[in-house]
Amino acid sequence: MAPTTDEELDLGDTPDTGIPKAPRVRPPRFAGTHYPADPVELRRMAGELVSANATPSPTRRALGLVLPHGPWSYVGRLAGPALARGVLEETVVVLAPNHEGRGPRSAIVCDGAYVLPGGAQVPIEESLAESIRALGGLAEAPEVFTAEHAIEDLLPLLVAKQSRLSIVPIAIYDVSPASAARIGAALADAIVGRGGGVTLVATTDLAHYVPREAIPTLAEPIAEAARALDEDALVDAFRARLDGRTPIVETCGLGALLTFVHAMRALGGAPGELVARGHSGEVEPDAKAVVAWASLFYPRA
Repeated sequence: MAPTTDEELDLGDTPDTGIPKAPRVRPPRFAGTHYPADPVELRRMAGELVSANATPSPTRRALGLVLPHGPWSYVGRLAGPALARGVLEETVVVLAPNHEGRGPRSAIVCDGAYVLPGGAQVPIEESLAESIRALGGLAEAPEVFTAEHAIEDLLPLLVAKQSRLSIVPIAIYDVSPASAARIGAALADAIVGRGGGVTLVATTDLAHYVPREAIPTLAEPIAEAARALDEDALVDAFRARLDGRTPIVETCGLGALLTFVHAMRALGGAPGELVARGHSGEVEPDAKAVVAWASLFYPRA
């Protein structure tokens, strides 16, 4: 039975008794709010989303994806078509934001599993996670992921696309270009060291609660820099906001996106495809301020 309390979830550092440590198992905390809680409805909806506008191409494999997270009523129509573009590898590294800024600025979990509604588990790929942790200097901090929704939001969609899925969850609060370069290089080294076979996913929004007429100025340059794998343009868009040349606009996964771009370039990735973009005002027509998203697909060469 999956644990249901924070105490059961975070086993912490237990004394060495000679008995193998039980893996950390994270239950689905946002089922019923961000996506369906009923397993049958969840499989049906996820299957429909990841097959939307699909062009069958079993040989077109995904090296990378940029996907939005949040309630599926807002982002499912954007994430699904990007996943439909090609084949997902069996192991996926997910770079996500740390929305609350708790704990270490770059965190990973190296064992255990995420549980989906109905009890199915998505295991963490332990050997790859340990390699990334050691090479990149990440902190193993499962407590960072306890109440974080970004990775959980995507898992049923990833599983609908790849039934044999295993993951490496990483949460990044740090937006330092130097940290992004270090962790991105470590990701690439770890992936190459295991012989490849990994799809890299970054999940973020582009702009958080801005006037919809400002989206072309504030959100689209970020999407284009990510599509082109242009870290300089991505950093320039961020620094322009810090310098006061444009309004301060939250991009919740900026650190994850910067790290993704560095890793993709180190892996020899080519510029990707902007598959879909949209904003929350398309769901809430009366909203004065909106959240903007985009999804991108990067094929393996």
